Amino acid sequence: KIVSAMYITSEIGSVRGEHWNKQDTHYFLVVRGTFRYQYIRKGGVNIRSVTMIPGEMVYTPAGEKHSFICLQSGAFMAMATQPRNRKNYEEDTVRGF
Repeated sequence: KIVSAMYITSEIGSVRGEHWNKQDTHYFLVVRGTFRYQYIRKGGVNIRSVTMIPGEMVYTPAGEKHSFICLQSGAFMAMATQPRNRKNYEEDTVRGF
């Protein structure tokens, strides 16, 4: 169940994410621009990536390290299954890739 959504804009070269979540899961929908989604599956060590264009969506389960690199200025929707207020977000987020 989605309980929060954010519209995030980015310029070429910016990096979003570089973290993993203890419980939260995300859905990312590219609205405009081009992004490289990088991830490491829970328990994994190899970085995988996929280039995403408008209309494409990716699911990020809890425990998956992830980041977005903006290849062409644009925006994406980040939808989450946990509340995104500062306290809940910070308690659930582990920074670093």
